[in-house]
Amino acid sequence: MIADMEEEVLKRRSDQDARLNQQQQEAQDKEDQAFADKAEKRRQEQIATNRSRQQQLDIRQRQKEADQAADLRFRELWTQRTKELKQEEEDETRLTFLENKKHQNFLIKQMHFKAQKKEAALKRGLEEAMLMKAAMERDEHMFSQYAKVCMDEWEAKGKSTVPMKLELNRKLTLG
Repeated sequence: MIADMEEEVLKRRSDQDARLNQQQQEAQDKEDQAFADKAEKRRQEQIATNRSRQQQLDIRQRQKEADQAADLRFRELWTQRTKELKQEEEDETRLTFLENKKHQNFLIKQMHFKAQKKEAALKRGLEEAMLMKAAMERDEHMFSQYAKVCMDEWEAKGKSTVPMKLELNRKLTLG
């Protein structure tokens, strides 16, 4: 019996050791599993972090490319608009030049017209003055002939022609 009891105690101890070993093994397995789960969780978080970083990098790259494309488009539009404005300015300058040239030609024609009109008026005035002078000379000549005839008659009648000559000389000297 003692042997049975010893055997029983040994068996119990052995069972207890086995149970303790099993519990210890289970605890170790649990700890190993928890460590593996943590490692897997860290690995998954690292994958998610890397994916998020890559997405952010991709977004930044796309934004950078979009900004560069927008900048290029803006520069192209700016260059085009600058060319258009320059062309408009050149067209406006050319139009202004043509309008000024047209106005200048009008003024030149107007000056020529006025000069011709003035010249024609001057010619008419000269012609009228010459005609008047000729008429006056003709009248003067006729008057001189008439006065000469009258003086000759007065002389023939024996009248004095001195007052008449004095009057005619005075008229000639006064003009």
